[in-house]
Amino acid sequence: MKNKTVPTFNLPDPELNFLATEKGLFDYKNLYAFADWFSDELKPYQIDDNNPLALLSENSEELAFVVGACFLLNIPFVSLSTKATDRELQEQIESVNPSVYFTDNKNRQRIGERPAITISGMHLTRSSFKNLSNFTA
Repeated sequence: MKNKTVPTFNLPDPELNFLATEKGLFDYKNLYAFADWFSDELKPYQIDDNNPLALLSENSEELAFVVGACFLLNIPFVSLSTKATDRELQEQIESVNPSVYFTDNKNRQRIGERPAITISGMHLTRSSFKNLSNFTA
């Protein structure tokens, strides 16, 4: 039996493109800075496999950054359906018991008083990241 090599993962070069949108081109340096900021935002919450971060948001640049940050930071998350009825959404929530939610403005009221992070005030442009610290792995 041959020995199999376990593949290794290295963070992409910070200068490589991460996301291209109508708002502009974002590189991995932008994602690393966002992940650093997002990690600080999540510190008050006990997120684990039994109480993940729940995503309830329409597709957006912000959501792409949140998902990318979750992968970089090894944060367990579940995606809740924005198309679900209120009853279906409550069933989804009860089945996963999220610690905190990431929502857009459109869906914020659907989770009631539960703890949530919205990034509505952050208009993603390359200049958004100038004041964020750099992410280091």
